[in-house]
Amino acid sequence: LCWGNNDRGQLGNGSTSGSSELAGAVIRNSDGAVLSDLVAISVGRFHGCALRRTATPDRFRPVCWGADDGGQLGRGTDGSPIGAARAVFDETGAIMEDATGVVAGQRHTCVLRATGAGGANEVWCFGFQTGGRLANGETASVEIYVPTRAVGL
Repeated sequence: LCWGNNDRGQLGNGSTSGSSELAGAVIRNSDGAVLSDLVAISVGRFHGCALRRTATPDRFRPVCWGADDGGQLGRGTDGSPIGAARAVFDETGAIMEDATGVVAGQRHTCVLRATGAGGANEVWCFGFQTGGRLANGETASVEIYVPTRAVGL
């Protein structure tokens, strides 16, 4: 459940209305179905992300919703707010299904993925890069729409 303001779709209830929810709103996908398979959730300033179960134990599919003004939803582009949870895409454009953790920041998201040698976890980030917040070795202010692997972690 999420609650609070919804002017950028940050509740994940399928709407981007400016209403406030005090009692809690269930998170829905773009078809309007309630997501009952969530195992973790993280919220940023104006967006949220969660992990959904997959067929592989201990591997999850990240989904995000809300503001997407810096690429923080992992759709491969930025755009208008999305009120319903949508899948995050990996660096090849396929739906990401190897996540083990997710954290939403102000205008960026980082996903812990089992992509390292022997299935070791690695950090992959996307969204608005400034001051090194994506841990990709860059400090310039730029929008990163495709997950990039963090360096030096």
